Amino acid sequence: MRLLDLSVTHFLGIDRAQVSFDPGLVAIVGPNGAGKSSLLDALVVALFGEPSPVRPLRQSHLVRLGADWGEISLSFSVDEGLFRVTRRFRPNRAQEARLERYREGRWETTASTVQALAAELTRLLAPRPFAEPDLGRLRDSFLASVFVSQGQVTRLVDAAPAERWALLSAVLGLDDEDRLRARARTVLDLAQAEEERLGGEMKALDDRLFLLPGEADLASGLEEAGKEIARREKTLEAFRRAFDARRELDRLDGALLAAELEARGARSRLEEALRLDRLGEAAEGLALLKERARSLAAIRRRAEALRGQGAEAAIRLEEKKALLQALRREWKEKESLLSDVEALAHKAEKGRLLAEARREISRIEDSLEKGESERLHLRSRRTELEAMKAALLRRRLKERLDGTVESHRQEAARLASLIGELSQVLLAWLLSLADGDGVVRPQRFRGAQVLAFAQSLRRAGLQERLDRQGRSRQDCLRLLHEGARLREELKKLPPSEGLPPPEGSVESVEEERVRLERQEERLAGAMDERRRRREALAGTSRSLEEGLGFPDERTLEGFFEARRRREELLAEKEALRKRGESLRDETELLSVEATRLDVQAERAEEALDEERRLLLQTVEAWRRTCARRQWNADELREALALGRRDLSPGLLEAARAREEAARRAFESARGSRDRFRASLPSEPPSAEALASLVAEAEGHLRRAWTTRTRLEETQAECRRLLERRALLERLAGDLLPAFDGARRLFRLTEGRSFPRFVSDHLMEGLLGAVNEALPEGTWRLRARKGVIEVVEGEGVRPASSLSGGERAFISLLMLRRLAAQVGFQRLLFIDEGLSMLDDGHLERIIDLLGTLGREAFVAVITHDPDVAAAFPRQWRLDGGRLVEEEVPHE
Repeated sequence: MRLLDLSVTHFLGIDRAQVSFDPGLVAIVGPNGAGKSSLLDALVVALFGEPSPVRPLRQSHLVRLGADWGEISLSFSVDEGLFRVTRRFRPNRAQEARLERYREGRWETTASTVQALAAELTRLLAPRPFAEPDLGRLRDSFLASVFVSQGQVTRLVDAAPAERWALLSAVLGLDDEDRLRARARTVLDLAQAEEERLGGEMKALDDRLFLLPGEADLASGLEEAGKEIARREKTLEAFRRAFDARRELDRLDGALLAAELEARGARSRLEEALRLDRLGEAAEGLALLKERARSLAAIRRRAEALRGQGAEAAIRLEEKKALLQALRREWKEKESLLSDVEALAHKAEKGRLLAEARREISRIEDSLEKGESERLHLRSRRTELEAMKAALLRRRLKERLDGTVESHRQEAARLASLIGELSQVLLAWLLSLADGDGVVRPQRFRGAQVLAFAQSLRRAGLQERLDRQGRSRQDCLRLLHEGARLREELKKLPPSEGLPPPEGSVESVEEERVRLERQEERLAGAMDERRRRREALAGTSRSLEEGLGFPDERTLEGFFEARRRREELLAEKEALRKRGESLRDETELLSVEATRLDVQAERAEEALDEERRLLLQTVEAWRRTCARRQWNADELREALALGRRDLSPGLLEAARAREEAARRAFESARGSRDRFRASLPSEPPSAEALASLVAEAEGHLRRAWTTRTRLEETQAECRRLLERRALLERLAGDLLPAFDGARRLFRLTEGRSFPRFVSDHLMEGLLGAVNEALPEGTWRLRARKGVIEVVEGEGVRPASSLSGGERAFISLLMLRRLAAQVGFQRLLFIDEGLSMLDDGHLERIIDLLGTLGREAFVAVITHDPDVAAAFPRQWRLDGGRLVEEEVPHE
C-alpha cells in the first residue's frame, strides 16, 4: 500500500490540514496540545474508522470544538489501482463513509456504508502474512509497524520476551499462545480421525470382498453366458427373416389391389373428360353470344349518359363566369375605401407603443416604491437575526465552557488522587527494598540481582500508575487549553445585553439569515433592473411623442379607429380574393370537364359501332359451328346450364395419359407379386404368429445379456475394491510420518517455550537485516530464548547494555523490516522519541531516517526546536492550521 494525500477538516485539534505523503523526512513541530498527534489519529481513523488505542476517543469527540462537522479524506494506491476513502463526522450522529476508485478519468463509488467500507478495506489492505484478516487486526498491525509512541523508540530491543511476542503477533497477525495450542490440537485430532477413517474403510472393503465370488468362477460364468447369447442370436435372426418375408408379401398384395382400383378410376375419368369436351365447345359459343349482347347494351347506355353530362357542365360554366365578373367590381370598391384610411392607420402602431410605454412607466414606479419598503424590512430582520445568532453562539460556548471546566475539575481531582496513590506505592516499594536499617543500598541490585530489582518494580505496579498519572496530566492540560480557547471565542462575540433570550438553534438562525440576505440581493437586483427599464421606456416615449406631434388621448383613439377600419377592409379584400380564386379554379375545372365529356361521348359512339360489327360476326360463326357439330336440343340445354367450358385446356390429354399409366402400373404390380411368391420355399405363417415368436426370442436374448452384464459388473467391482484397498494401504503408509509430525507439533505447543521459539525464529530474520547494516568488524546481534544478545568477539552480553542511541538504531531497522513484510514500509511516524539522544546518536538516527525517507514518508513529532532543526523540512501546527516552514540552509 502507498499513501498519497490526506485532507483533514475540523478534526480533533486540527482546523484544516492538507498532507502529501511524498517520500522524505519531515519534522512536525508545535507546542503540547497543538494537535501534532492528531495527524496520525486522522490517518488511522480514515483507514480503520476508529482512533488508535493510544488515545481512545469517542466518535462524538472527533469533531473539533466549535465546529458542527468534521471530515477526513485519504487517497492511496494498491495493486488493484487508486482509491479514495472519505469519512464525515457529526456530533451525536452516525459516521458517514464512502470508498471511491479512480477509473477511466473519474471517481466511481465502490462502498457507501461503514460496514461495506470495512469489508472492502480489509480485502484491499490485508498483508500477506495474515491468514484470517479483520479490520481490527489490520489496525493493530499498522500501528505497531508504522508508529513509534512517546518513549518507545527502543521497544523492540528493551521489551521482555512476552512483550516482544505480543508486538510481533500484532504486526504479523499471528495467533496468541492459546490459539496456537488449539490449532495444534486440531491438527492432531484431524490426523487421528484420518487414521481411524482409513482403518474403517479398509475393514469394510475386506468384508465386501469376502462376499463376492472368486475370479475363476466369474471367468467361467462369463464364458457360458457368451455361448448362450450366440445361440439365442442365431434363433432370433431366423425368426426375423421369416417375419420380413411375410410383411413383404402382404405389402405386394396391397400394392396390386391399389393399382387395380387406380386403373378403374382412370378409365372413368377419361370417359367424363370426353363428354365435357363436346359440351364445352357449345357452352363457349353460347357464352360469347350473351357477352357480346350485354356489351352492346352497356356501351349504348354509356354514350347517352355522357351526352347529358356535357350539357349540364356547359350551363354551370356560364353561371360561374357571371359570378367572377361581380367579384372583380366589388374588389375595386374595397381598394378605393382602403386608400382613404391608410394615412391615419400608419400612425396607429406608434400610438399603441406610446400608450403602452406610458402605462409601463407608471407600473414600474409603483413597484419601485413597494420594493424599497420591502428591502428596508428585510435589512431590519437580518440585523435582528445576526444579533440572535451571536446570542445563540454565546450560549453554546458558555455551555461548552461550563462542561469543560467541570471536566477539568473532575480530572484534576482524579490526578490528585493518582498522585497520592503513587506516593504511597512508591514509599511502599522503597521500604520493600530497604535493608534492616531502613536504607536502600543500590549496590545490592547489581549483577545477578538486577532481575530481582526489575521484578519488584513490576510487582509494585509503579509503571502502570505512572502511565495513568501521565494520561491524567495530559487530559488536564488538554481541558485547560480547551477552556482558554472557548474563552477567547467568547471574547470575539459581540455583547448581547438587553436582548431577549434567543430561541432555536444557530444553524436554523444562520439558514434564515442567509435566506434573507439572498432574498435582499435578489430584490436589489430586480429594482436595479426596473430602474433601467424605466429609463429606457422614458427615452422611447419621448421619441414617439416627437414623431406623432405630442398627441393627446383623443387623437390616439382616432389613430386606433383608422387602423381597425383598415384591418376590416383588408380582411374583406382577402375574403374577396379567396372567393375569386376559388371561382376561377371552379371555372377552369368545369371547362376541362365539359371538354372531357365531349371527347368521351365521341369515343362511346365509335365503340358502339364496333360492338355491332363484332356481334354480327359472332352470330355468323355460331351458325357454322352448329351445322358442323350437330348438337341435339338436350345437349344445347345442358351446355346453356353449364354456362362455361368446364374442361380446362390439356385436361383431356392428361386424363388419357393417366389412364395409360394406371394400366401399366397394375400389370407391373401383378408381375412383382407373382415373382416374389415364386421365390419363397413355402407359404409363410401369418404376421401375428411370427411377431409372437420374434418377441419370445428377444426376451430369451435379453435375459442372457442381463446375466453376462451382472457377471461383468461383479468382476469390475472386485477389481475396483482391490485397487481401492491398495490405495488405502499406500495412504496409511504415508499417514504414519504425518501423524508422528502432528504429535510432535502438539507436544511442542504444549510447552510454554513455543512462542519464544517462534519469536526467536522471526527475530533471526530481523537481526540478520540489522547485522547487514552494521559496519564490518563491530559486534553482531542474535536471539536466544527470547533475549537479544550482543556477540563481540568471543564475549556475549545482553542488548540492554548498549547505549540508548544504539538501541534506537537497532529498533528502527527491525521495525522497518517488519513493516516491509506486511506492506506498510512506505510510512513511519515517531512521536517525541529522539529528544533523549545525544548529538552523535541523534545525527546517526537522522541519517538512518534520511535513508528510509528516500522511499518512504518519515515524520517525527517533536516540540524540541533543537531536534527539529536537524530535519530538512518542518511542518508547524499552530491554531489548528498546518503550515510548512522554510528551513534555512547553511
